[in-house]
Amino acid sequence: MLSQDSLLKSCWFFDYDGSLCPHLEVWEEHNYDSGLILQTLLKLQKKSRGVYWNTGRRLESLLRVNADYGLIPGYFVHGSYSWDTKNLEQLGEPLPPEWEEKLRTALKDFPGLRLEIKPTALRVASTKIPPGQDLRSFRHKMESIAPPGWKWHIGHRGMELLQDTCTKATGLQRTLALMPKDTLPLAVGDDPLDGPALREALVRGGIAVLIGENCGFMSEIPHKSSQILYFEDPSKFHEYLEELCS
Repeated sequence: MLSQDSLLKSCWFFDYDGSLCPHLEVWEEHNYDSGLILQTLLKLQKKSRGVYWNTGRRLESLLRVNADYGLIPGYFVHGSYSWDTKNLEQLGEPLPPEWEEKLRTALKDFPGLRLEIKPTALRVASTKIPPGQDLRSFRHKMESIAPPGWKWHIGHRGMELLQDTCTKATGLQRTLALMPKDTLPLAVGDDPLDGPALREALVRGGIAVLIGENCGFMSEIPHKSSQILYFEDPSKFHEYLEELCS
């Protein structure tokens, strides 16, 4: 449990799927109480220096999230967009068009994968849970191939092509630059794709909040044991936040 002094200095960066609610495949079924989660986030906002999304969801998908949560000021979408209650700012550049076509062609040999095109990013995801051989094979074929200034980020159920200057760490960097130097960042994630944000929080003396069983990658990131909070599933994490804000 954070001390009240640490809570007052804290700034939170939430992944969405798998951290506050179930994964995308069951998100549409609403197997969680979105109103209760919103109440908790609003309490946390009042007791901390900030609450932010730091997610790879497409903007239109975040609008659906708003239907449940309302607008939490300060969205960061993979560092390539910032979004507050008044302004939407695009920070990153679109993927070169020829790369979209190149990847569509490559995916024809991998029927178990789907392609998601985002304004400033691209995601290849498995259509199966757990992911099958197609994702491993595609990763082996493509992870060393990217346009200049872009890089593949590998997750448990997919891989994303992002600009070097627009990762999940970017949201932390831009936000914390506007805050007092003693701000304590807490990055929340459940997947290797959240690694850049978690690493950024740790480097700044903050805390990495890990959700679920796919967090073994953290052993590769230098940290102190006091910088890690672990919860076996989103419901346990939500209970922790409720207690923290009570």
